[in-house]
Amino acid sequence: MSGAGRAALAAAAMAWLAACGPMLGEPLPPAGYDQPRLEASGALTGVTGVDSRHWALLDEDLRRGVYWHSFLQDLVTKCPAVYPEHEAWMGELGLLVRRGTGMAVDRAVAVEALRLRTVGEGADRAAVGLEALGKADVDVPGIMARWLQPAVAGDVDPDRAMVAACNLLFERDDLRGLMRKAADPLGRYFARMAEEHPAILADFHDVEAITRRLDKI
Repeated sequence: MSGAGRAALAAAAMAWLAACGPMLGEPLPPAGYDQPRLEASGALTGVTGVDSRHWALLDEDLRRGVYWHSFLQDLVTKCPAVYPEHEAWMGELGLLVRRGTGMAVDRAVAVEALRLRTVGEGADRAAVGLEALGKADVDVPGIMARWLQPAVAGDVDPDRAMVAACNLLFERDDLRGLMRKAADPLGRYFARMAEEHPAILADFHDVEAITRRLDKI
C-alpha cells in the first residue's frame, strides 16, 4: 500500500474517532442500534442515543482496535465473493483473524464494560456504542474508493474499489499492516488496563495468552 493509501486509511479511522451522534444538548432517545454500519465518511449509522460525550468515555486505543478489526473482518467475509477461487484460503485467513484480533476484541469489550462501571453517568450508552461498532457492517468499497480517489481522476467504481480492497489480503506487507493496525492499539489497551485496573483484568484468565498472540502478529 502506498504512503498516500496508508494516510487515507488513518484519516478514515480518525474521521470515525471524531464522529459524534446527536448534537449536545438535544434530548437523547434510549441507547440502541439496528443494523449499524460504518460508512465511508467515518460515520457510524444505525445507532441512537449515543453522542460525543459517550464516545469520549471509551478508551481510544480500544476504539481504534475495534475499528480496524471490523474492517479486516469484513474484508475476509466479503472477499470470497470477489475471488471465489480463493474461498478456502480466505476461510483459513478468517479463522486467523478471529483467533488473532477477534478474540482480543471480544475480551477487551468485556473488560471495558466493567471499567465503564467506574466512570459513572453515560457508561451504559457508551457500552451500547462500542457493541454497535463491533457488530457494524463496513462499507468496504466506499472506504476503499475514498482511499483511491486522490490517485485517479473522477469517481472510483465500487466494484473496482472492492477488488482493490480484497487485493490487500494477497500482499503480505499490506495484510500484516492491517492486522497490526488492530493488534497494536489492543495491546496498548490491555497494558494500560493491567497498570490502571489490575483487579478488573484479574477476572479474565486468558488475557495473557491473548496479548501474546497480539505480539506475534
